[in-house]
Amino acid sequence: MGTLPNGRIYPNPLADCISPSPGVDKNGPTAVIKSVSKLSMHRFALGGVLNLRLSPQLVATESGLENFVSFLRAIEELEVYHTQFNVVSSELLRKAMKQPENYMDLLIRVASYCAYFVELIKDQQLDIINRTEQQGW
Repeated sequence: MGTLPNGRIYPNPLADCISPSPGVDKNGPTAVIKSVSKLSMHRFALGGVLNLRLSPQLVATESGLENFVSFLRAIEELEVYHTQFNVVSSELLRKAMKQPENYMDLLIRVASYCAYFVELIKDQQLDIINRTEQQGW
């Protein structure tokens, strides 16, 4: 797929599975799951993973954890069955790219599997970093 009018540059991926393209999910994770819930999920039962990256500050407090639990319940009610999360900041991921020896145990979700961030190739690392870091519900 070549360069597109929306700003996506060749050869960047269009999107990750059924996740929004990086940077276009500007209305928060609740809007993302509401949009994804409109897809015919039985078509994606064997590979329709939704990847979300949350800011660690979203779940750093008791009320943040309660909001996350409510969000998980909403995901279930909307029948968005395969959702996976990375709760990690862009800042930490960039530090791991610069000093991999200090982050050998940084485990992240990629696309239906876990991997050590520092063992991914640079393009995969950048793909994870470019996923929108959701800052609020």
